[in-house]
Amino acid sequence: RQTAKELVLSGATVYLGCRSKAKCQEAADAMNDAARKSGGKGRAVFVDPLDLSSLASVKAFASSLSGVEVDYLLNNAGYVPHRGAGPTIDGFESGFGSMHLGHFLLTELLLSSRPKPLKPFRVVNVASGMHYQCFTANCFHKTFWGKGVHAKSDGCSYARAKMANVLHAWALPAYHNHVTALSINLGWVGTNIQPWMKYLKPFFLIRDPKYGISPILHGLVANVPAEKNGNIVSGVLELSPPLVESSRMLQLSME
Repeated sequence: RQTAKELVLSGATVYLGCRSKAKCQEAADAMNDAARKSGGKGRAVFVDPLDLSSLASVKAFASSLSGVEVDYLLNNAGYVPHRGAGPTIDGFESGFGSMHLGHFLLTELLLSSRPKPLKPFRVVNVASGMHYQCFTANCFHKTFWGKGVHAKSDGCSYARAKMANVLHAWALPAYHNHVTALSINLGWVGTNIQPWMKYLKPFFLIRDPKYGISPILHGLVANVPAEKNGNIVSGVLELSPPLVESSRMLQLSME
């Protein structure tokens, strides 16, 4: 929501994809009111509910954008499924299904619907430093590929999905030469996805959303040379290749 608000205030037209129609419309109305008060021309648009854990919902949402020339796609779903959580409606492990497969399908559907000749398109996947867990834990083990993709969530669910976000962004330019893609090592941002995190703010262990979204905004607007396409935006706003990125401490303003 904070990212969408900043984009609207900067003059962009933002199409919101949310599960809750009521919450999405409320957010759009608030953003549009803020844009009007600031004299800006940006706007937020709610077109159709989007539940990334349902491939049918993803297809319906993409269809609702038919005729809209989208220039940027921000894939932003993130939550931590509890161990043992059941699969999605399509039978996929809940984290992998909603945080990767839903994003993957939405990206491909929007790319395939673009008018010719193809114009530049940017995809930004909000990942997490937790993808590093897959460097030491075997997130993509043989059991997962055998039946785990259709199983209940395990302890690697979040890290696996976030590693998939990273690898998805890394691979996209190889399959779509007009696409610039980046993933985001977001860090710890205090939002209501985990309400208890607000208690960490006085100890400077967590960033306010206003500043925490800086890597996302950077990923959307930064000049990306060809050799950096597919890289990760770190907390210090550097572009680093996947799998060899060093885990740098986030140094964004805490003010």
